[in-house]
Amino acid sequence: GGALADRAAPWQRAMARPGKVCYFHDDLVGTYHYGPGHPMKPHRLCITHNLVLNYDLYKRMDVYRPHVATDEELAAFHSDEYIDFLRRVTPDNVGDFAKQLQKF
Repeated sequence: GGALADRAAPWQRAMARPGKVCYFHDDLVGTYHYGPGHPMKPHRLCITHNLVLNYDLYKRMDVYRPHVATDEELAAFHSDEYIDFLRRVTPDNVGDFAKQLQKF
């Protein structure tokens, strides 16, 4: 443990414990539409969550509710260019970003 472990984000603590299953879930993720060509299908997440609950799998996992990522957390996994793209694109202006959509 120690003070450093206490300040670590849940995903950082989880990765420090090999062999332990961690489950991150938020009900809102199933309500988001990722676009027609995106491989993420929210109904799959809903089905998975129902299985986790109905088979009591959550009792054998560390369960977390994710938070909105901080700038530092985003930068740990994504380029500045991609983060900037995500901040600027909206459903209303997505047509203006056709070139970037192909890139990302």
